[in-house]
Amino acid sequence: MAEVFSLVTYKRYAVIFRDGDDAACFYIIKQGAVTIHRLVKALDHAESDNLGPGDLFGIEAVMASRPHFDNAIAKTDCVLVAVKQEQFKQLIQNNGATAIKIALQLSQRIRFLNELLASNTKEPEPLADPAAVDGDTLYLTGDYYYKRQMYNEASYAWRKYVQSYPDGAYAAKVKTDLSKFEDKVTIPQVDSSDDDFIRKYSKGSVICMDGEISSEIFIIQKGRVKITKIIDDKEILLSQSGAGEMFGEMALLESKPRSANVIAVDPCELMVLSKDKFESSIARQPQIVIRLTMLLSERVWYMSRQIRASAIPDLAARCCEMLAIHLEKQNAYLNTASHTFDFTPEMLAEMCLITGQEVQSAMVKLIHEDILALADNNIVVKNKFELMRCVKLYGTLHPLK
Repeated sequence: MAEVFSLVTYKRYAVIFRDGDDAACFYIIKQGAVTIHRLVKALDHAESDNLGPGDLFGIEAVMASRPHFDNAIAKTDCVLVAVKQEQFKQLIQNNGATAIKIALQLSQRIRFLNELLASNTKEPEPLADPAAVDGDTLYLTGDYYYKRQMYNEASYAWRKYVQSYPDGAYAAKVKTDLSKFEDKVTIPQVDSSDDDFIRKYSKGSVICMDGEISSEIFIIQKGRVKITKIIDDKEILLSQSGAGEMFGEMALLESKPRSANVIAVDPCELMVLSKDKFESSIARQPQIVIRLTMLLSERVWYMSRQIRASAIPDLAARCCEMLAIHLEKQNAYLNTASHTFDFTPEMLAEMCLITGQEVQSAMVKLIHEDILALADNNIVVKNKFELMRCVKLYGTLHPLK
């Protein structure tokens, strides 16, 4: 490794990088120890990680092509291996264990951020594994949809519950309730092509549910999906994903139940990889692992920014911050042209963890200031300069503690 990658040294207490610094490379600790301070704006404290030889850090920012969004300090004198994004293929190609370790590290970070988001940006208490309580999460997800007469979603969740937990605490009740609305269910057909790797889902199809036991990863070839989670008896939109993006990696990498609901927004064509197929593809098709790492890193960046934004008390400023995040995500802030998002004010409210009435009040203010507009109920940024100026001004007036 020393012959291929650069070695850098840092003295004890030296700053390796700060939140906001350009991410030129990530690091593998060869000797010594490093402390990572993960600043999350929604928390009243900084979360710290103490790392030693063999550990990696800074990879999220590098692989997402974003500035660093945490701080790294040398805890002792240390020697680090510096790896650039373009060297990642070389790093993993002959070392599948390293590739899995990196993906697992990112997956665990996303799971933590998911729970942080689900707890309304308060430090989460350790949650029981849904499988350890006979699939309560899967049952409650189905119950949420059943009460709202969303029978396709309820049917999917409850059929998976009965399939996975035939002797579960709710099995008898679920079977009875399923029979009550069986005639109202129109489950979209899932088509498998001659290639076992490809599945086609019609619009509205449920692809997977929170709490479901599964170990497949999905790569979107065509169409879009929405990823949601039931939080405090409300369905929260976590994100939308389109062609080229992946989902389902946490269930595959950590062998744990699904942590969110995924539903087809459009007719979708998905490539499906089992754990065996995924691991065997690392050496033969490293681009799949590279793409997965980049997408996981992007998700860590996005969720970290979302949690920070959700702590902004001024609602108009919070909406501006969330819209700025999406402009960054789409690299749409690089020009002065107006930009139309593919989401509505109601969806923005879900992302910002506020009510529909609160987002309407914020929208009225921003429309009055000629920053935003609506087109077919989709949000339009008319003036990117003013939007980014508002974000920067608020950040200056209310900096991270």
